[in-house]
Amino acid sequence: MTFAPQGKMREAAPAPIARFESGVGVIRGCMYVVGGHLEPELSATAAMYRYDPSDDSWTKLADAPREISHVTATVVGDQHLWLVGGYVGQHPGTGIAESYRYDVSRNVWEEGPPLPAIRASGGLACIDGRLHYFGGLDADRSTNRDDHWILDPAAGKGWETARPMPMARTHAATAIYGGGIYAIGGHYGHDVPGRPGVIDPSADLDAVHRYDPISDSWEERRPLPHRRSHCEPGTFVHEGRIYCAGGRSIGSFGELLREDRPLSTRIRRILVKAARKLKHGASSAGVDDLLCYDPSSDRWSSIMKLGRTLYAPAAVCIEGEMILTNGGGRGWQDPSDRTIRIHL
Repeated sequence: MTFAPQGKMREAAPAPIARFESGVGVIRGCMYVVGGHLEPELSATAAMYRYDPSDDSWTKLADAPREISHVTATVVGDQHLWLVGGYVGQHPGTGIAESYRYDVSRNVWEEGPPLPAIRASGGLACIDGRLHYFGGLDADRSTNRDDHWILDPAAGKGWETARPMPMARTHAATAIYGGGIYAIGGHYGHDVPGRPGVIDPSADLDAVHRYDPISDSWEERRPLPHRRSHCEPGTFVHEGRIYCAGGRSIGSFGELLREDRPLSTRIRRILVKAARKLKHGASSAGVDDLLCYDPSSDRWSSIMKLGRTLYAPAAVCIEGEMILTNGGGRGWQDPSDRTIRIHL
């Protein structure tokens, strides 16, 4: 059965800054957005804001310790927001292994144990009080890794090695459901080897895997309907389903030919894709829909359009309502400050 949102999309207070590819989390009924890219020239930001849906307001909080991008956030308990790895400074940035923990009660950042190696754009999740970091990029921005490390913040020790990912990749979305961690889509490659900052327009991935922390094992799940990456900050869980808002989809023309659509539709989609690629290259591949995954049936479906393509927007669900903000409008160009809300 296809699931559809229950409410109508409505406008909310715009975000204080336009950006994309931020770290995102929900603590005590509020949405936290930190870091990410700005225009021009893909500069990074350290800015963090809290959105309170109860009064539709944004509040400026303490900046992150570094101007950072290519970083995923996760929440530990009801007190801390963690950032791990990333690239800092002006694009293409410098890779780091550091981790940082934000305390919501004190509005302060503290440094945590560093990763065993520099990583960026890896998956980050907290389950049973332990942080998991997997995949991601080396400092060279082109070498993908399958490493998987675990940190128990309460133990006072460093990161430990766990079962590697089945497929090395970067920019995979992460979700926690049913006692497992999902790694969704992603990208293999990133920059042209030896040319940091020059994007390699390689195809994104449709692979989905689930990690079981009890058996320390990964299993393959049903792939995405289409290749997708850069939806890490737009992925969340609500009432037994995983949602992915926006992102990027760079695929092959052969994929469009194999779609289960009328031939005329497939040809039209190929022509549109070709025109966009000629005009904008990889930056034109933003996605304009909300995907929904039902783990019980292992099925994906596209349930609504977002009104425009959104490259790496931030999205969460609070009390049954999706709150979506930011995202690139034309790939990583034209970032948005728009915020919308809709009951799921």
